[in-house]
Amino acid sequence: VVPLNRPIQNVTLRLESAGDVAVDEVALLPAKNLAEGCAYTYDPPFRAKYPDAEGRELTDGDVSQGFEDGKSVGWGEWSAVREVTVLIDCGATQAIDSVELALQGGGHAGVEFPKRVEAAVSEDGERWTRFSTTNTVPAKTVNREVDGQCCAVGCLSLPTPGARGRYVRLRIAPKGWMMLSECRVWSGGVNVALK
Repeated sequence: VVPLNRPIQNVTLRLESAGDVAVDEVALLPAKNLAEGCAYTYDPPFRAKYPDAEGRELTDGDVSQGFEDGKSVGWGEWSAVREVTVLIDCGATQAIDSVELALQGGGHAGVEFPKRVEAAVSEDGERWTRFSTTNTVPAKTVNREVDGQCCAVGCLSLPTPGARGRYVRLRIAPKGWMMLSECRVWSGGVNVALK
């Protein structure tokens, strides 16, 4: 790393060595961003396109039939969201049989099923055991055509055999718009994430 503390127009590199030299890449890096991590405000306030207004949208028991009905929370892959983490507190340590996600996809309006979903369980919210990772398309899919494109609603089930814990962590990698309608955590046939 060679610091350059003044404006430059070009850089010439000359390498002298007694042996072979292999250069993989030359990068010019900007100065340290002094605003990184600082608090900020903005005006006018940004209104989320598909927000979780009450912080309960994903466990309210109300499954969307398409993002237009306002029952989903959405993240766009291109808005610097590479992975979405949803942390569910089930209230007490218990057996966790499986986790389900109600999702939308198919391509209509750029809404796609996620690239990857991972489920992990923890008793204390600190130490996690990963139980399931998948990059498959959800099952139980209902398709309808909207403006010549597919609008699909599906249920992705992630088995968590032998899992015990209070907390469930879902890591979801969006593809295009990711519209998540509901998260369910099954324990003995009961959705312990409900509300």
